[in-house]
Amino acid sequence: MPESKYKPPYEFSTHIGASCAQQMRTFPDLAEKLKMPVDQLMRECNGKGPPSKVLVKGLAKELGIEESFLNRLADEVRRDLGSK
Repeated sequence: MPESKYKPPYEFSTHIGASCAQQMRTFPDLAEKLKMPVDQLMRECNGKGPPSKVLVKGLAKELGIEESFLNRLADEVRRDLGSK
């Protein structure tokens, strides 16, 4: 039986998702506000690509999350994906 490739979601991703749900915000809405393609926003928020500093700053502003806290969570994703 092959080993499962399941990896639990990053805390960054779950925190963004919870904040969006709580505030009834959607990825298309956030992508429009952040002036970026929705597929790029979803990749970075879901830990499929490293979250950029610009994304973290924009999400912190739009979702009312402390930027330094969100950056610490994003750093885990960046380290795991091997980027700065």
